[in-house]
Amino acid sequence: MNEIQPDVSVPHPSCSADISSLHQVSLEQAFEHRQANKVGRPKSQGRICHCCGLRIERENFNLGIASDQLGFLGSGYPLYFDFIKSCLTIIAIQYITVGNFQLITHIQTLFELSETEERLQEKQDVLCLTALYFTMIYLIYFRHNQIKLDSFCDLKQTTPGDYTVLFQGLPLDLSREELEFKIKEEFENVVKVCFIFKQIIKQKKNQRIFLDQLQDTYFEQNYFSGSALVSFKYKQDKLKFLKRAKQDKFKYYFKQLLHLDLNNDGYVNFQGIRLAVRQAPEPTDINWKSLNEWIELSQFKRILEIFINFILLIFLLVATCTTEYKKNKMISFKSCFTPLITIICYYFFPEITKRITFRKYISWTETQKSQSFKLTIFMSLFTIYVAKFIDGELFWLFACNSFLPPIFILLKIQQQIKNYKIKYQTQPINQDELNKLYELQQHNLTRNHAYINYTMIITNIYGNLMPINSILSFIGLGLYYWADKYVLLNHSTVKYQPSSNLSLEMFTLISYTPIIISCQHFMNSNENTISLIQLISAFIFYLIPKDLIINKIWKTKRIKEFSPYDESQFNSCYDRTNPALQDKAIHNWVNQQKKAHSKQRRLIYLLDEEQKAKHKRTLEKQLTKIQKQIGQLEAQLEQKQTAKLITQSDQVSQSINQDISEDS
Repeated sequence: MNEIQPDVSVPHPSCSADISSLHQVSLEQAFEHRQANKVGRPKSQGRICHCCGLRIERENFNLGIASDQLGFLGSGYPLYFDFIKSCLTIIAIQYITVGNFQLITHIQTLFELSETEERLQEKQDVLCLTALYFTMIYLIYFRHNQIKLDSFCDLKQTTPGDYTVLFQGLPLDLSREELEFKIKEEFENVVKVCFIFKQIIKQKKNQRIFLDQLQDTYFEQNYFSGSALVSFKYKQDKLKFLKRAKQDKFKYYFKQLLHLDLNNDGYVNFQGIRLAVRQAPEPTDINWKSLNEWIELSQFKRILEIFINFILLIFLLVATCTTEYKKNKMISFKSCFTPLITIICYYFFPEITKRITFRKYISWTETQKSQSFKLTIFMSLFTIYVAKFIDGELFWLFACNSFLPPIFILLKIQQQIKNYKIKYQTQPINQDELNKLYELQQHNLTRNHAYINYTMIITNIYGNLMPINSILSFIGLGLYYWADKYVLLNHSTVKYQPSSNLSLEMFTLISYTPIIISCQHFMNSNENTISLIQLISAFIFYLIPKDLIINKIWKTKRIKEFSPYDESQFNSCYDRTNPALQDKAIHNWVNQQKKAHSKQRRLIYLLDEEQKAKHKRTLEKQLTKIQKQIGQLEAQLEQKQTAKLITQSDQVSQSINQDISEDS
C-alpha cells in the first residue's frame, strides 16, 4: 500500500525545533490524521485513522465541481455556494432596473441633457418599486431553490440524523439496561440508543471493556444527563414519531411569522413523564461541550438572546434610514485608510463576536448562525458610521471590500500561522495536540456568511450613490466565490457539518433587503405615494410566512428510503463523536473494519485461488484439445505423404514399363 506523501504546504519541523520531544508521538500518524480530515469524499475501502476513525484515502475534486456534489460536507455547504450565486443575481437585478437609469441620468447631467428634477424623481420611484417587486419574487424562488437543494442533498447522502431523535427529560433512577429496554418497548422500531452524559471521562483504547459496560459505569456514577439520541430502524418511523409528538402550533406559526429562534420541541408521554423530543443534529454537528448547558438553559436567556438580536436589527434599520451622504464633513479621513476598515471587519469583529455570544447551543450550526447574525450587524453598523467621515465617493471603500477578502482567503493566514509553529516552535509531546497542529486550517463558514450579508447590506445602502459600487460588489462576490471554493477543496478541513438552518438564517437577513431599500428610499424621497407603497410592500413581504407559502405552492417530492439503520453505511456515528464514548467506540470501529478488511482479503484470496484453478482447468482442456488436433493433423499429414509416395512409385513403374516397351 502506498504511503501518503506530506502536503508541501505544511513543512516538516526544522532543526531548530525540539525533535527529541517527539519520541512519544508519531509524525506519520499526524500526517494520516490530516489527510483523513481533509475535504474530500471518503472512499469505501482503505486505511482508517486510529484517532478519529475516518477514512484516510479520499476522493479529491477539481474547482469545477457542482455545488450539489458537496453534500457530504453537510447540506449547509451546497446551500452556501448557492447563496452566493443568488446574492449575485439580486445585485444584478437591482443594477439593471435602477443602476442603469442612474448611470444614464448622470451622463445626461454632464452634457446638460437631463430633465427636471421632479420628472427624474418620478421615474426613479417607479424603477425602485419595480426593482423591489422583482427582488421579492426572486427571493421566493431563491428560498424554494434552497429547500429543493436541501432535499436533494438529504436524499443523496444517508446520515445517522435521518433516523435519530433527541429525547430530553428521561428518568435518572433507572439502570442503562432498564431504560433502554423501556424505550424500545414503548416506542416502535427503536434499534439504537446513545445516552448523553454530564461529565467526560477519557478511557484508554486498550482497556478491555465493552461499550455497554462503560455506559453502565457512567450510570452507576450518576453521570447520565437525562438525554439520549434514539435511532429508529427506518426514516419513515422517525418521521411518523415526530409527527405524533404534540407541538405548540401557536409558537410554531409565531416563529414562522417573525423569523424568531424559538424553542419548538414536541412532547410525548413516557412512563408518566413528559419528554421533550426534537430532530437530532448530525453526529459531527453536535456541540457536545455545550449540549448539557443548552438543555439546562433557562427560557429567560433564550428570550434575552432574541431581544439582543432584535435590538441590533433595529439599530441597523435606524442607521440605514438616517444615512445621508454629505460632501462637507466636520471630521474626515482620507480614502487611503479604507483598507483598514476591511481588515477590522474581516479579522477583528469575528473574534469579538465569539466572546460576546453567551448563549450555548446544541449544534455548531446554531452557534454559527447566532455568531454570523451578530457579526453581520456589527460589520454593517461600523461601516455605516465610519463611511460618514470618508472623503470621496466611497469608491475605495467598495474596491477594498471587493478585492481584499478574496486575497485574504488565498493567503491562508491561519495555515501560515500553523506552518510557523511547526517550523520554529517546540513540537507537542502529546499525540492529540500534534494531530491538531498538523491539521489543515478550519474553514470559517461563520465569517464567510457574515461577509456576504455585510456586502449585500452596504451595497443596498450605498449602491445608489454610484452605480460603480454595485458593479464592484458583483465582481467582489464572484471572486470570493471562486477563491473560497478553491481553498475549501484543496487547503481546508471541515470538522462540523452544518445543516440547512444556517442558510435559513442567512436568508432571513437577505429578506431584510427590501426593507432596507424601502426605508432609505422613503426617507430620501419626500415621502411620496410610490415610496410609501414600496415601504408597506417590503414590510408585508417580511411578515408573510414564506416557507409555508412555498410548501403550498411547490410540494417537494421525497423518495422513500427503505434502507434500514443497521444496513446503512455512515461516515460517522453518535458513539464515535460522543466524547464520553469516543475512544472506545473508535477503537471498536477500527477493529471491526480491520476484521472486515481481513475477511474481504481472505475472500478475495479464495476467489483468486478458485479463479486460478478454474483457469488452470480451462487451459488443460484447451491443451488436450490442441494436442488432439495436432494428432489429427499429423495423421492427415502422414496419409498425404503415403499417398504421395504411392503416386510417385506408380509413376516410376509406369515410366520403367514404358521404357521397356520402347526397347522391345
